[in-house]
Amino acid sequence: MLPISKEDARNICLSLLNEIPSRMDSNSKYIVKVLLHNNSSVELNSYDDNPLFLSYHWLDNHGNLIIHDGIRSPLTNAIEPSQKREIEVIIHTPPLPTDTKSGDFILRLTLVQEYIQWFDEPDINSYIDINIIIDDEKWWDESEEDSIVFGNVSYLNKAKLRKYFQYQNMCRPLYLGIETVNICNLKCIICPCSKMTRKRGLMDMDLFKKIVTDYCEIGGGDVSLTPVVGDIFLDKYLPERINYLKAQSKIRDIGFITNAIAASRFNDKDLRFIINSTYRIDISIYGLNEKEYSTMTRTKGSYDKMIKGIKHIVNLNEKSVISFGFRFLVNHSQTEIEQWIINNFNRNIPFGYTLEYANWGDDTTVKIPLPYDAKWMPVQEHKKEMPCYFPLASTKVFLNGDVNFCLCIDYNNDITENTIGNIKYERLIDIYNGVKARALWKNGFSKCKTCTFKNITLINFIEDYFPYLDRPLQVFYV
Repeated sequence: MLPISKEDARNICLSLLNEIPSRMDSNSKYIVKVLLHNNSSVELNSYDDNPLFLSYHWLDNHGNLIIHDGIRSPLTNAIEPSQKREIEVIIHTPPLPTDTKSGDFILRLTLVQEYIQWFDEPDINSYIDINIIIDDEKWWDESEEDSIVFGNVSYLNKAKLRKYFQYQNMCRPLYLGIETVNICNLKCIICPCSKMTRKRGLMDMDLFKKIVTDYCEIGGGDVSLTPVVGDIFLDKYLPERINYLKAQSKIRDIGFITNAIAASRFNDKDLRFIINSTYRIDISIYGLNEKEYSTMTRTKGSYDKMIKGIKHIVNLNEKSVISFGFRFLVNHSQTEIEQWIINNFNRNIPFGYTLEYANWGDDTTVKIPLPYDAKWMPVQEHKKEMPCYFPLASTKVFLNGDVNFCLCIDYNNDITENTIGNIKYERLIDIYNGVKARALWKNGFSKCKTCTFKNITLINFIEDYFPYLDRPLQVFYV
């Protein structure tokens, strides 16, 4: 993009779309939504030479510059002259000086054309100033620590987290996972489903309703229907379950992961209802051809069924966010993946991919090499005082009503240490805040020492994902 002239720059304007909190925590990330009006004569984009970004400065309350270079937030697509576009600007608040509890600052939202100019310069003056109080208010004081299930984790003692993880003075998970089925139609070499010995089946509908009721009683929120192992489309009650969730005013977003093969079990009416009642669907794909897919899944003929299932889902989708998660054995280039998507589905679909796999907490798994280019993640001992974000973000309710501290590694539901209660006999909030949960937060979970799930720590979870905590299924793997 050529350098934007001063005259054109003056005609690129910003306006706020959301209410900005007057108080923010120090050293934290927030999202500010703005509307960019391109009243200039040039196209705006963030990918050519001299790209244009939304950014910001921090000033003190006297107008003195504190932080000059803010995070750059790109334009998602080019903006033509006379067009306007909503853009999310990620901001990071400044740290407070030692022994300072609060301070008055000015957040200046503006634009920057890299290597050319900032748009708050005096001869352009395209910016928005917002007065912000930055503070370090705590969630709990020392006398209240024992009443907080994770009160020993000092990093979580931030007032900004209270509204996401507390309900009526008791702690709660950010979102809820419910395993309604533990049957699978594949035998993936990276998954322990084939080793599972617990009873396979479907969750009783009355138990499902009790779980949802308990969740709504603590404020509700997002629900993931991804099984620990298995595929959600093998749950014949799925339309009924989603219909029940949608009838609850406190249930917000619904999401799940599937391999898409069993989508054909539902008629078009039910499948359309399932898809379009779901905020997010992640589809796992185990190769770009029959050979790789069958090697990964240890099944024959599933590759074509997967393609057919995805086409059916995509064609019936009207509003769900669909993305692909490729689990490869063979290294493929991004261009190769993009072309495979276009060839099969005639559209671009967002995706992620990996060749590295976790061991489900079983360190013996990594002793069996994976074929081709795939590999197991190495076992690394985690610090018990700073676990990954799983226990904080979500709790998983198993088929039989057991509630687990860690939602991902106990595929056989036989790690007694991990089971913190059963929802058939207790309320969800009492389980989440119970003696067993407190002991795990305080003393650590032994399986963490051999788990290789590459997950973000609590520190990174709070620092990087705080702006999305009110809608977790927007960003978290469901």
